[in-house]
This record gives sequence, C-alpha cells and structure tokens, in this order.
Amino acid sequence: AGVRRSYWLARGPDTADGTAPLLVMLPGSGTTGRDVATTFTGLATRGPAAGVTVVFPDGWEQVWHVTGTPPAEPALDDPAFLRALVRHLQGTGLQGTGLQDGVGAVQPVFLTGISNGAGFAEHVARHGLLPLAGLFLVAGTIREESREAVPVPRQRTAVTIMAGTGDKVVPYGGGPLRARGIPGLILRRRAARHGDLEIGRAHV
Repeated sequence: AGVRRSYWLARGPDTADGTAPLLVMLPGSGTTGRDVATTFTGLATRGPAAGVTVVFPDGWEQVWHVTGTPPAEPALDDPAFLRALVRHLQGTGLQGTGLQDGVGAVQPVFLTGISNGAGFAEHVARHGLLPLAGLFLVAGTIREESREAVPVPRQRTAVTIMAGTGDKVVPYGGGPLRARGIPGLILRRRAARHGDLEIGRAHV
C-alpha cells in the first residue's frame, strides 16, 4: 500500500532441495529487527550456524499492530508485509513456503516474537494469516480481542510459550498489559499513537 518496510536477514546455508527452515523473528515494541538479531538473541549468527535462515522484520515505527491499523497510516497491513516478505525470500532461493495455491509447506516457516511481537505472531497464526510449521512466543501470548474474534484457531501448528511469573508488563495470569513508571508511560503513549487502546490490551 505504498508503505516502505524494512527487515534484516541472516541467511542459512543453501540446500539442494531448498527445504532449509525459515524463521521469522518479530521484535517487541520500541525495538528493531537489528536489535533482536544481535543484542537480544544472537540469532543473526546462531540461526545460520544451525542451518536456519532467520529474517527480522521491522515493525512500523517499531510496533506490530495486533488490534488494527494505526490512525496515522490507515493503509498499513502488517500481515500482508509478512506474506510479501516470505514470498520475496522464496524468490531469492528460499523455496516452498506454502504460499502458492494453498499447498503444504515444503520449506518450513516458523514464526516467533518477543512481547508486542509475540502478541502479533499469535494473532497471525490464530487468524491463519501466514501458513506456519510452528509458533514460538516470548513474554507475550494471546490478545483477548484477537481470541474473541477467532475463538478456534484457523490453523493447527506446534506452539511453545516462554512466560515469566514475575513479568509486570505481561502478567503471567493474564489481564491488562501494563507497565509502571516512565517505561510504562512510554509504552502507553506509543500504544495509543498506534491505535492499540487499553480496552484491547488484555491478554489471556
């Protein structure tokens, strides 16, 4: 929709049949793909070393939009960006993402995210917006608004969730997504600017 998007790529070794896994890693609010690739996970080197190609898409203004498009960019479509990105990588030698004609994935595509990226990753998987072989969520789970819209996920996939009982932003037992102090104020202002209103920020 004419919105410029960006990503970071750590390419794994080529395989003769093009079936090396592709991992799509979504950063959290206020961070970039490069931050996650290097400082937070080390997947820029660890992924290719394990035979996996890892792509780190940047959220628009460092946010993924779980509950709708931001008022400042109504044409924005984060799921379309992810689909276009996977197709683009497929066209540069990464074959068989399962995006053609609804066929099953030859090259497995896995989706993971941290915090805001995890909430959006779950939304993408639940709504069947990208065919996946697996889903891995870190410090972020199911948004209540997303679950109410699609109570039964539209695709079946393996899921791993990492959550901390001491997490003050994403409470382990569910409920509103909140943070205290200056970091909380920054997060709330960023969320409001992107149309992520408090009423839609509860998680399961």
